[in-house]
Amino acid sequence: MFQTHPVPMLSLTAGLMLAGTALGDDYQIAGFAAEVSAEASGSHFPSGDSDFEQIDDSASTFGELPLLVSASAATAGGGGSGSADVQGTHDPDRLTVSCSGGGSGYGAGFEGSGSGNGTGSFTLAFEVSEPVVSLVTLQAVGDGSGNIGIGSVVLLADGTPIGSADADGVLFDESIFEYTLLPGVAYKVTGYGAGGGFSDDGGAGGSDAYGSATFAVETLCAFSGTLALGENAFDTTDAQGSNLDLTGLCDPGPFGNDVLHAAEYFRFTPDASTRYVLSTCGTAAFDTRIAVLADDCDPESVVACLDDSEGCAGFTTELSVDLEAGTTYTVVLGGYDPAAFGVGIVSIAKVPLAFTVPELGGTVHADAFADFFGCNGQPPESDSEVLEESPGSLSDLPISQNPFAGTCCSASASQSILLGVPSFNGLDINAQSLAAACPDLNSCGSASADAWVDVVFVVEVLEYSVATLDWTIQADFGGIAGYELLDPDGGVLVRDSSGSPAAGSFELELTAGTHRLRIETAAGATQTCGAPEPYGNIELGLSMVSIQVPGDLNGDGVIDGLDLALLLGSWGVCGGCPTDLNGDGVVDGVDLAILLGGWSG
Repeated sequence: MFQTHPVPMLSLTAGLMLAGTALGDDYQIAGFAAEVSAEASGSHFPSGDSDFEQIDDSASTFGELPLLVSASAATAGGGGSGSADVQGTHDPDRLTVSCSGGGSGYGAGFEGSGSGNGTGSFTLAFEVSEPVVSLVTLQAVGDGSGNIGIGSVVLLADGTPIGSADADGVLFDESIFEYTLLPGVAYKVTGYGAGGGFSDDGGAGGSDAYGSATFAVETLCAFSGTLALGENAFDTTDAQGSNLDLTGLCDPGPFGNDVLHAAEYFRFTPDASTRYVLSTCGTAAFDTRIAVLADDCDPESVVACLDDSEGCAGFTTELSVDLEAGTTYTVVLGGYDPAAFGVGIVSIAKVPLAFTVPELGGTVHADAFADFFGCNGQPPESDSEVLEESPGSLSDLPISQNPFAGTCCSASASQSILLGVPSFNGLDINAQSLAAACPDLNSCGSASADAWVDVVFVVEVLEYSVATLDWTIQADFGGIAGYELLDPDGGVLVRDSSGSPAAGSFELELTAGTHRLRIETAAGATQTCGAPEPYGNIELGLSMVSIQVPGDLNGDGVIDGLDLALLLGSWGVCGGCPTDLNGDGVVDGVDLAILLGGWSG
């Protein structure tokens, strides 16, 4: 959870507080100016006695702070006082600045008067070298008896106001919001606090007033940079004390709590919608944890998290997660406990999408018929129900057809079900057909039911891949079930069907192109009252691993003349082309050398 620190509502202190990940020299003050002024006066008319004092001061660097001024004046009949201040400190991870002003005046009897005024203001310009997600609090206070103090504060980015608070005429004004500070943007804060009190001649008593402004920024997370595909060095030493608490949101594993200690934040934007592996496996000097967030440093946006991975020395981590192209994610690297921090390398690898299922074809059918011919003085009666659906894509699944038909003396029912659950580089399919019929035992009626699933899954293999096909068939009493996988030319790669229980597993190599996986089940029942009900059921799991071969441009598993022709056909400037094998934006002799180096055809 975000760790925040409350700011007192009526505090005269303004602050810019950078907590969490230390920014060190990354945080820089681009400019600072402050002015304070205090004045006081008093008068006694019968004696002609009067007093006056004014004190001003200014600063242009933090080293000249604090600025503290006060003035006072007194006579036998009246007087006043004023004060103002600007204070601030600056260290590697914390910046504070404050301003306030106030004054009071009094008069005695009908022959004296006094006044006091104080004004403090500052202007602060600053920059960041890496993105910093912050909670911004702006507060303004103005109060007094007889007079109204004034407080105001404004935050600007490149000259455009992004937040303000103003207490002119009101006691208190506040604005709190989350904001991401970005490098290359000039931020500016202006703060103003003033107040004064007076007593008129000819009137006893007096008044006072003060005003202040508060600007506070609490760092929710500071980004240490951007990660890229490949190896990225990191060091979480300076992140000690910055924790990402995922309690109740994501469980990284069975050991310890759900906190990433000494958490360091990075941005990563994938260039393809696919699965990515983020790994410190054997490449970090401490017990690591990894988390991925979808929204800056908000723990409630967590996508995935993990602690230890099997086979990774030193309790390091390898996290697999599906990410969308063009979306900027936050990758958080942390440790198992507060003592787990240090240097390491996190690698990011893209797992290619091996296949998609762009469409389906075929039907899921089930029907039921029941008739009573009429006997024993009863009139004839019939009933039927036919259900059928033709799925066009995986989004149309699941489909379940359950028709029923019944008369006074006959009944039938059937069922056809098709499930298709996709996962990354995987697809689980279940199809079932079941039928039952029970006619009148005196041959005064008939009943029948049929059910079948005959659906083709269009499997678009994107690159040369190794596929695993696991299947289980359960069928009996006249029911059947089966499958077949066809290559892009319509040839049968594997096929099996059965009217009795069977199971198997295949591993086969698939070239890029459109394959078709047909699933079939069927069951029919006629006059089967009291007999076992026919059924057919198949469960099938398809998974693939893309085998990328540099230079295999058409994905057929070999590098030959077809690939050479594709490369030569796009010769020259060709940014993003698959034939640009080294990714430099040009198809040239370097790419040709890569292709010829893997020649196999």
